[in-house]
Amino acid sequence: MTNREEKINSTQYIEEIVRAVSIKKMIYDQQEKLINSVIIGFKTFLNSKKWLIYLLLAFMWIPVIIIVEDYDLQIEKPDEAFVDAMLDGLFPTIFIFGCLLLSLPLSADEISDHSIDLYLVRPIKREVYWLSRWIVVNVVVYCVNLIIYFFYYIFVHAFAEDGVFAGIEKNLPVFGKVAIILLLATLIYSGCFLLVGMIGNRGLLLSFMLAIFEVFLIDFFFLGDSLYIPQNNIYEIANDLLPDHVDFDTPDDLELLNAWIYVIIFPIVVFFAGAFYLRMREIK
Repeated sequence: MTNREEKINSTQYIEEIVRAVSIKKMIYDQQEKLINSVIIGFKTFLNSKKWLIYLLLAFMWIPVIIIVEDYDLQIEKPDEAFVDAMLDGLFPTIFIFGCLLLSLPLSADEISDHSIDLYLVRPIKREVYWLSRWIVVNVVVYCVNLIIYFFYYIFVHAFAEDGVFAGIEKNLPVFGKVAIILLLATLIYSGCFLLVGMIGNRGLLLSFMLAIFEVFLIDFFFLGDSLYIPQNNIYEIANDLLPDHVDFDTPDDLELLNAWIYVIIFPIVVFFAGAFYLRMREIK
């Protein structure tokens, strides 16, 4: 073995090479990859077209209501109609399945078409990939739902009994509080479905079962009064933010402070669980 080969194979040589690499350059490199991964994630979402299915589901009842009311829709209290439509109608049903639909292109779809393999065999940290997907799915879910909610806000005020768009400015604080509740729900459900979807096609089935359980089967399994069901904690916060508009039946021993702690801690746990899962995942 030559002196050069001995030098290359020596531990000291390797340590010198590692020390020669600029930590600042490594950080900037990962930041650039994170930004590129986020951009690709948004493009993946737009190309999937699943968001169109969600929009169709979210808006499908509007023409039905207009027809049922014989094209003479008069809403006495638009703010109450808006809150009822959002929290009593869309949130416990369409919203949860919407989170599932919107998270699939960035989780199960990337597993099934092996595009995740192309990411992780390249020099990009798994944690950076996961962070990019977590950012994209939360931004997408929140923005799409915010657009839907704002459309309904305009819709109910357009048919106000006191005149077209009567009270639309006065009721903006109500819309803002609903938007806060929407943000909390987004962080919980979109992150959860993204994590489960990372399993692949089996994750898709598991996510669908999870959505069915959350929407329809909680009371069937006598879990309606559970402190650990996300809906109960979100409803407890909604009761506090909108006391004049909603009065959800939440567990008696669920305190408001604990509900806030729950909706903050739950997304953090899911985020680190996803990073750990991808770190342990074997890419074949």
